[in-house]
Amino acid sequence: MRTLTLTLLLALAAGGCTFEDGVGFALLSGKLYSTFPGAQAASARMSTDGWFKSDNSFELKLSAMTLKVRDLRLQGGGSSAGSSAASSSGSCTFDPANPPAGCSLCHGDHCHCGGKLVSYAELQKQVCGGGTAAASVATVGRLLVSRSQALLGTGTQNPDLTCDGSCELKQGSASKLSVVLDRLQLTAELQDRSVANRLAGKTYKVAVTLDLAGAALSHTFSSALTIDRDSPYMLDLSVKLPVTDTLLDGIEWHKLAAAGDSITIDSTNNKSAGETIVTSLASTALQVVVTRDE
Repeated sequence: MRTLTLTLLLALAAGGCTFEDGVGFALLSGKLYSTFPGAQAASARMSTDGWFKSDNSFELKLSAMTLKVRDLRLQGGGSSAGSSAASSSGSCTFDPANPPAGCSLCHGDHCHCGGKLVSYAELQKQVCGGGTAAASVATVGRLLVSRSQALLGTGTQNPDLTCDGSCELKQGSASKLSVVLDRLQLTAELQDRSVANRLAGKTYKVAVTLDLAGAALSHTFSSALTIDRDSPYMLDLSVKLPVTDTLLDGIEWHKLAAAGDSITIDSTNNKSAGETIVTSLASTALQVVVTRDE
């Protein structure tokens, strides 16, 4: 009997935390760095007197630019999006949080796909063609971002993001990271110093507020991250979000509606210009470094 008891004790000791209640298979941590490289002094877009030039030679002196990020989501493949009932009935619902490759920033009943706007209905036909239930995406871990990211100058570094609930992850795998966005805002002065003189020598005040309604930028890992007892316990995500310097390209500022010397772009004013900005934002490429350690 003493021999059996000793054997059990040695087995439990060798197992370590594997047998402890509530201990996850990995511990998640992360940091987020956001910036607008196009407005930095070294950028080819910036003049020596601090004006940012768009592709059609309008110039903006940016005084504030912020991006409100809701959270970072480590995601992996789950079971079929539809239940067994959905599969048997042939029904399928397109999931805006999981658009097909080449598409991002799904909001307002459409997604931005390679510079084009594709409706949810069209994407549902692509994803759910033939009545097969689409694959769902399970959220493996979620890191909250509590404050808006200032994008000008050196940008904003959030070194220690807070986990939504426990930072300990369950067993599984993760294939991509999604950065969920809430709002983009900027204020600037606008002028046209080109020979076209499209603003008739006037300088305008510009205010942009775009609600992004949980649209997401995504990064797919080259190989899935495995979360199990055989993989390193510490899982750290270092995420850079350098907003594309084409953000304000393609806007014909002289054709926008103005109130006196002010131009507003939001959900009710100059909506097409706002959609142009969101389309450019969708081309932003996340830079993600994953560090695993014991």
